Amino acid sequence: MKFKELMKDLIKKKIFGKVQAFIYVIEFQKRGLSQAHILLIFHTDKSSDSVTKPLAYATVTKNMIHSLCDDKYNDKVCCMKNGKCEKKLPKKINNETIDNGNGYPLY
Repeated sequence: MKFKELMKDLIKKKIFGKVQAFIYVIEFQKRGLSQAHILLIFHTDKSSDSVTKPLAYATVTKNMIHSLCDDKYNDKVCCMKNGKCEKKLPKKINNETIDNGNGYPLY
């Protein structure tokens, strides 16, 4: 019941913004307790809501947005290897999850 309410808040009420795509998996532990892994892909809005939701905006922009790999002004860029982003970003959105065998699924 709590999970359904959470998903309703995230998807229908758009508490963090418009969700473009989502997927979730529910796992059951040995003791019978369940846990959910949720991936949300948000619609990119160029006119960010930093005025009405400053805490959410600050959290997302600080922790969840991959900076440009070749950003010479960002000292935290550490994903470049041989001139390419080793995280394979940015990624295209696919209709199905594809295991390409190199440890980085396409979804």
